[in-house]
Amino acid sequence: MDVNRDNFYDVLPEILNDINNADYVAIDGEFTGILAFDKMNYFDTPAERYKRHYECDRHYLMVQVGLAMSSSLQFLAANRFDFVQLFLKGIPFVCRTKHLEKLKNSQLTSLTRRNNNRQIPNGNNNNNEKKSETMTNSPKQSEINNLSDADLLKKSMTGFSEVIWKLQESGKPVIGHNVHMDMLHIINQFFTPIPPSYDEYKSIVKSLFPKLIDTKTIASTSIFQNIISNTALNAVYKTIREPSFPACRFETADDFRYASGEHEHTAGYDATCTAVCMTKMMAYIAEKTEFKENPIEHTLINTFIGKLFYMRSFDLKYSDMLNDDDLPDRSCVFYVIHPQTWSTANIREFFSQWNLLSYDRFDLTTHILAVSLKKDTIETSKYSKNKKAVSTIPVDHT
Repeated sequence: MDVNRDNFYDVLPEILNDINNADYVAIDGEFTGILAFDKMNYFDTPAERYKRHYECDRHYLMVQVGLAMSSSLQFLAANRFDFVQLFLKGIPFVCRTKHLEKLKNSQLTSLTRRNNNRQIPNGNNNNNEKKSETMTNSPKQSEINNLSDADLLKKSMTGFSEVIWKLQESGKPVIGHNVHMDMLHIINQFFTPIPPSYDEYKSIVKSLFPKLIDTKTIASTSIFQNIISNTALNAVYKTIREPSFPACRFETADDFRYASGEHEHTAGYDATCTAVCMTKMMAYIAEKTEFKENPIEHTLINTFIGKLFYMRSFDLKYSDMLNDDDLPDRSCVFYVIHPQTWSTANIREFFSQWNLLSYDRFDLTTHILAVSLKKDTIETSKYSKNKKAVSTIPVDHT
């Protein structure tokens, strides 16, 4: 069903109950903007890529959750995103850390104002002159400071945040397709502002959602390399409905409006597709390994936990939220400093002798590229091409 501010509080108990009873919960979000592909680099390390997301995406909002920079708004509009419903019937939400801090400060400010107006007899004045005094160590203030987060949360309406907090507290596996952006926005909007440090961000993800699984990572593994050729969500969803995948029965509510057709880039529809893909892929793995229990309980699922698909990369498949990232050998990757007038065609021609594998522009006078030969095979000094200087520097020497 569609959930908005008109019916949210009516269905909230049912939503929370469903989370409790679920084997896992699939999520999907739609955002007011995202980091453009041309702002990413094929050779970004996970920390470098996170820095790009931090500087850009923390300024945007997750506007729809499935259980608007103008190019993104146009993209959503092209896929029939209902802006009227979003902005007129949106459900309120709060960030937990900001909410708790604001609530504590509000309580303290209110108490201080009352105490500032309280008249205290001055025992050193025989004329019983009165003065105002702030009681900074009053029992009431101590009581407020000692309130638990749960007690404070009960004192205000927190809207949709209750659903996300319940999801986190349940400890259930959280499933998403290409889920990195969803998780970044969920943490930033509902828990705490994302930090500039990649390692600190990973620590937050690990503590909040220790059972996070990306179906795009699963679809990209060797298990499915001969079956799933395109790992985009809609493509995977079509593939897993083919006879090569075990038959699974899925039941939906009578008013499930996505049953009549495709609704790509609608959070509810994409979350449903993600749940179906997860179930069918795990059923496939269970069948091939003769696992007779609930496929979601297959031990192989542990190898996917925390591994979030890494988009647009030369040699990285995923970023690992639970462990140190397994960074590949980049002794065949170089910075190439060249004249500003050079095009990518010049780069391809110049490095064709070393079998150019991949390249990306770093700035106006620098490309970063990978070749099939390692740095000790290439003279990393200055070359001359039509009397124009070209310098190559191994990436691992910078």
